[in-house]
Formats: sequence, structure tokens, C-alpha cells
Amino acid sequence: MSEVSNPEVIDEVMQKHGDICEVQSKNNVRNEFTSDYEDEKPGNKRTRKRRATNYGSTSSEATSRRWTNRSTQAEFENLKARVKALEDKIQSMETKLQIIEDVVEKIAPGSIQSVIQ
Repeated sequence: MSEVSNPEVIDEVMQKHGDICEVQSKNNVRNEFTSDYEDEKPGNKRTRKRRATNYGSTSSEATSRRWTNRSTQAEFENLKARVKALEDKIQSMETKLQIIEDVVEKIAPGSIQSVIQ
């Protein structure tokens, strides 16, 4: 890997690429694979916290970023519409079943209860 001595360039690369990029300074002080919860070390000004990414991250921030993606948001809206249509279909079937049960109960009182038991 090429060595970079300018801290601003290192910071810019880290902002752009997060934890997938390992950047080392000229004297090999900087290794950016720090844990998410590790505090910044007071003696080392170059240590940075790892940024949450969209790849396999469980943080709610990464989840919210995924849902703001336009194509994913449209997909989510499509799924919501499909769920609503299925709920309506279930409601319609429940209504039809109730009508059938009422008709059977009028024709043969108690027959549904005997079948259930």
C-alpha cells in the first residue's frame, strides 16, 4: 500500500471509505481497524472510531440509511401495498367463512360445534 504523509488526505480517505480502507501514515502510526465502541485514545490524536457501514451492520443508523435509498424505499412501499392487499383478501375470506357458518347453522343447528369437537 502506498504511504501517505498528509493527515488531511488520510482524513478525507477515511471519511469516504470508512472501515474498509486501511490507511497508514509515513511512520506507520495509523491503522484504522479500531472497534466501534473503542474510545479515542487520549495520547494518540490520529485514532478514529470506525464508521458504521451499510454492509451487515446492525446499527439503527445504518438501517435507516438503507431505507432512505430511493429504490429500496420504493421496494418497501411496494411490499407495504402487497401486505395491505393480502390483509384485505384475508378479511374477505373471513367474511365469506362467517356467511357459510351462518348458513350451515340455520340449516343444521349445532352441526358446526359437533364437527369442531
